[in-house]
Amino acid sequence: MNLKRVFAGVAAAATALGTLAIGAATANAAPLTGSTESITINEALEGQTFQAYQLATFTDATGANGVINDLAMSTPAAANAALKKAINALNDANPAGWTTDVDLTAANVVDNNLALLVTTLSSSQLRVLAKQLAGSGLNSTHEATVAPGATSATITGLQPGWYLVTCTSGAEDAEVAPAIMPSTVAEYTSIAQKPSGTITLGKLNVKMVVPTPHKTIDANDPKVLKVGDTLHYTITSTLPAHDATSTVKYHYIIDTPGLGLTVDNPATGEKNIKVFVNGTQLTDGTDFVVQGFTGADLNGTTITGTEGFPIQGNGKNNIFTVDLTEYATAHPELAGKQVTVTYAATVNSDALDTVSNKVNVGGDDPTDWRGTEEITRAVSQLQLKKVGVEDTDKNGAAGAKFQLTDAQGKVLNFVQHTDNTYTYAPNGGNGTVSKVTSQEDGSIVIYGLPTGTYKVTETDVLSRYSSNFKAVFNATVTSTTTDDVTSASWNLDTGENLLGLATQASGTAPIQVKNVKSITQLPLTGAAGITMLVVVALLIGGAAALIAVRSHSLKQQLRG
Repeated sequence: MNLKRVFAGVAAAATALGTLAIGAATANAAPLTGSTESITINEALEGQTFQAYQLATFTDATGANGVINDLAMSTPAAANAALKKAINALNDANPAGWTTDVDLTAANVVDNNLALLVTTLSSSQLRVLAKQLAGSGLNSTHEATVAPGATSATITGLQPGWYLVTCTSGAEDAEVAPAIMPSTVAEYTSIAQKPSGTITLGKLNVKMVVPTPHKTIDANDPKVLKVGDTLHYTITSTLPAHDATSTVKYHYIIDTPGLGLTVDNPATGEKNIKVFVNGTQLTDGTDFVVQGFTGADLNGTTITGTEGFPIQGNGKNNIFTVDLTEYATAHPELAGKQVTVTYAATVNSDALDTVSNKVNVGGDDPTDWRGTEEITRAVSQLQLKKVGVEDTDKNGAAGAKFQLTDAQGKVLNFVQHTDNTYTYAPNGGNGTVSKVTSQEDGSIVIYGLPTGTYKVTETDVLSRYSSNFKAVFNATVTSTTTDDVTSASWNLDTGENLLGLATQASGTAPIQVKNVKSITQLPLTGAAGITMLVVVALLIGGAAALIAVRSHSLKQQLRG
């Protein structure tokens, strides 16, 4: 095995320590032997199991006053292979924190003793390398589990050297970042760092990985939404840990409501947003701070924007935050305990085909934040499609207008969006419209209607078409559930459609509404055909009556 002496100093991924500079060997270095060294993991959680994987063996060391300032090491074959594979993978992927590729062909690289190279990496590179090595398949028989009621565990029976330490069990939400660190070394307490400082031997203060949050909607909430519906959200995460020599810099839960959701947290009366830790409700303003931001910008550890509630969600930078920094710092004994945030959001007239929501949890390192996938719910829909009978507009025509009335005969109002879709506006008001207009492709899409049946009345026909034949029909808004997937649906309903101008191919197709120029272009089949015959009969009857009247008039004139 090729040995090379190095001037001491190494970095632990969990504590962001410095690098080790290579120097000359010391002639009277004391040889290191035996397997009696250890690593103690502090600030850990009950039940967590830690494993140590050897990356290098210290073979001799020199120093003074308990501080190692010169040592020699070798890299076991399995660790050497794992290091080479991990470094090559990181060079190829170049993830955040790796900063610069490591040249394994450089003249100063000892190919079968790559532990020497590892000690020259920066703190951020060591953190990334430790994470990569955690899945490398190295073997270890050295482990320790945190006992009930304890906050630390000690891995024993180690040779002096560098180790990769990982947490191999425990809750996902209390995951610990892997670390590269030194074991204890007999007669020494620390290793000198360059350019200054020391690293304590055999002591690891764990760094909890930012937990992956989870988010749910109350099972009793509507599956397909209308404007005015309320969704009840629950966020779960864990309270972060901090080591014995520092405090939590900050800890935010950041919720991003999607377009079509309003979140309020009244300054007076009962608060909407509630926070619990380990089942105990915290006090707003004392234990935690809630802030709403419109147009938020996250810059490092600072969030700026227009503060206040309500928050009209946009799925981007209109957010609210739950700041648990002070509580997490004041209660290290609760590290790893479940944090629960509950709140309600209302569906507003910005809602389109779905409303969505997501949450992120931020710890001390903004690059290591974790978030949920967007959680979505369908919004009710009614889709119409306007067509004519000419070749130029038989597949879609713009400009026809319709009104909708509910079962009580009330004309409905809508918000018109920039994409020319509409959302139900139950309270009407400025900026709303009472007529919906077909677009260039003939489409009309209306979101957010309550389930039920509506009367649709054509008020303005297409130009060039007869205004004597306006469509009037019923449409039902409902939802469809298949294999636990719920989606919006709509149907052409019975009644009203006397001229047969409204048709629907299926329950998922737009209701097609036709304009015609003359009676001969009305549908000729089914009830609509019968209706047309009635209309023709009435016209013929009217013409016959007119002839009879004129005949009677002529007879009267001849008699006169």
